[in-house]
Amino acid sequence: MSKSVRSVAAALAAVMALAACGSGSADTTTYRDSSDRTLFELPNAWNVYVADELTQLGAVPFIPDLGSGYPAVSFVAFDGAAGRDLQNITLDVTQSPYPIGAHVIRSIGSQDRDLLSRQTLALSAYDLGTAQGIQAIESEDFSFGREYDGIRRLVGITGDDGELAGAIYILAVTNPDTTEMYSMAAGCSLTCFNEQADEIFKAVDSWLVNTRQ
Repeated sequence: MSKSVRSVAAALAAVMALAACGSGSADTTTYRDSSDRTLFELPNAWNVYVADELTQLGAVPFIPDLGSGYPAVSFVAFDGAAGRDLQNITLDVTQSPYPIGAHVIRSIGSQDRDLLSRQTLALSAYDLGTAQGIQAIESEDFSFGREYDGIRRLVGITGDDGELAGAIYILAVTNPDTTEMYSMAAGCSLTCFNEQADEIFKAVDSWLVNTRQ
């Protein structure tokens, strides 16, 4: 494991331990979806882009098109750039000097429920198919309880030279009857991630899904 990968993995372990202590402060803003199914917190300085804005764009890496079997029914994207610009979130994660991410809720078609896998959950959070290469830095099962189960992953993205160039932190779950999929993810270039890992992990780990729907 390279030094850069070790530093990202060490940061993940530290922040995962802190996540259990809870979050919330005057320095963050809480966002809820319109149906009160999920919420998460972001630093006040970060920018948020709602669905009406995002539909003006073409491909957004953090809101990948998984086809008709897993359509996105609710989504919001965000970034930690100094200025608000919709084009910020279209950057390849390995090229982004600031955190980028999104929260997505998808419906799951009846014919696709039996095909659902952990890899599909990961793909729901970022267009990994466009990456030059992928390194699994950390991977484990994750649950909000009440059968809202899924994955927690830290994924390294390599550049053209095969060296680690970016990282993405992903949480994704399905509901008990596997009719909906929820994902929350954020990442950026390796330099950015090593500098802002604490904020990235806290933002993603602040995410909660309403398990009493």
